[in-house]
Amino acid sequence: MEAINIETTDKEVLIRLDKSDMSTEALVRIIKRLQVEFLAQKAGFTGSLLDIAEEIDTTWWRENGEDFLKNVKK
Repeated sequence: MEAINIETTDKEVLIRLDKSDMSTEALVRIIKRLQVEFLAQKAGFTGSLLDIAEEIDTTWWRENGEDFLKNVKK
């Protein structure tokens, strides 16, 4: 089996992932991202709105990330 296998049917997109190639944490991040994308499309958000949200997020982390994570052990 390939690490990622994608199949489409008339009504579904089936995604199969080889568990040995991906951590549970990585899989959860991917699923959450898919959920956000799905909800954004369902709500009718445009790409430009999502770009603005991404820019706000990036700016916040650049300006606040170090303080926010200062007590987190590496």
